[in-house]
Amino acid sequence: MKSIIQLAIICICVAIYIFYIKPTGEDLKVLMDTKSQYDTVLASSIKLKNERDKVNAEYRTILPENIDRLNKMIPDNFNPVLFANELSFLASKYGMLVKDFKVDEAKVDTREAIINQIELKPYKTFTVTFRVTGAYSQFESFLADIEKSLRIIDVVGLGLRSVSGQGGGSVGNSYEYSLEVKTYSLR
Repeated sequence: MKSIIQLAIICICVAIYIFYIKPTGEDLKVLMDTKSQYDTVLASSIKLKNERDKVNAEYRTILPENIDRLNKMIPDNFNPVLFANELSFLASKYGMLVKDFKVDEAKVDTREAIINQIELKPYKTFTVTFRVTGAYSQFESFLADIEKSLRIIDVVGLGLRSVSGQGGGSVGNSYEYSLEVKTYSLR
C-alpha cells in the first residue's frame, strides 16, 4: 500500500512537472527574452533621446541669420513664383528681362523605383528654363550674380542667339540667352 501511494505521488509529481512546471518554464524563458529585447530597445531609445537633445542644443546655438541663409540655400519647398522673382531681380540689375519661365519637376516613376530599388534622395530637383536678352557683359554679370546667390543653382544648359539691334539697352551686339538651370528643395 505504501508503495502504491509513493508511486501515485511520483506520478502526480511527474504529471505536474510535464503539464505545469515545464510549460511555465518555457513561457518564462520567452518572457525573459522579450524583456531583454525591450530592455535593449529602451536603452537605444534613451541613447537616441540623449542624442536628439544634444543635436537640438547644438541647433539652438545656430544664429537665426544663418538658419535663414540655410533656408534660402535649400528651401523646404520650391516656390516657382518666388524663384522667378529672384531671377527677375538679378536680371533687372543689368537691364535684362526674364522671359518664358518654365519649371519641370524631375519625376521618379514609383513603379520603376520599386522594381529597381532606386534610393530616394532627401531633396527634390527642379529644372527651370528661361530666356534673357542683353549684351554679353550684362549676361556675364547676371551669371556671376547667380553664382554668388545663396540658393543652389546649377546651370546645365545654355543657348545663344544673336538679336542685334533689338533692345538690350547697350551699344553693340545683343543676344538672347536660353538658360536651363537646376535648383533644389527639401522633400
